[in-house]
Amino acid sequence: MFTIGIPGFLLALEPNKHRIKGDFLKNVLIKALPGGLTDVIAVFAIVMCGSVFEISDDSIGTIATMIMSVVGFMILCKISEPFNTRKYMIIAGNIFGFIFAGIFFRKLFALTDLSGVSILLMVIFGFGAESVFRNLTILVENIQILYVKNKERKNKTE
Repeated sequence: MFTIGIPGFLLALEPNKHRIKGDFLKNVLIKALPGGLTDVIAVFAIVMCGSVFEISDDSIGTIATMIMSVVGFMILCKISEPFNTRKYMIIAGNIFGFIFAGIFFRKLFALTDLSGVSILLMVIFGFGAESVFRNLTILVENIQILYVKNKERKNKTE
């Protein structure tokens, strides 16, 4: 809700005169790849570490929810570039909404109290997820550039 729905609606109201080029679906999937892979890697690692440290399934679920939200906000920041005041307000408002909902509607979102070890694990995975997301984004962007250059080179030789 706070990383897709509300910001997606508000960002869609932003004027955009750039025409979509190329294959729309392929472009969307390529942009989504770093975030999706980061979520999969993070949740897998959280579940593995949770079993090693004997953390309850409810706590693992809460940690995974928080980390996936952090990744969602990283994706939101990435697609909001270049930033302006309106985009900063949208992102800040959604972060505030997420924190508010996490505090006052915990039962609705099935969030549980976390132990000190669980909080430490969540913080570590939050920083780790940022690094994974950033590096996967760079990797995917570089692969996309190489693909376009290779495609242009093939078109010139034909």
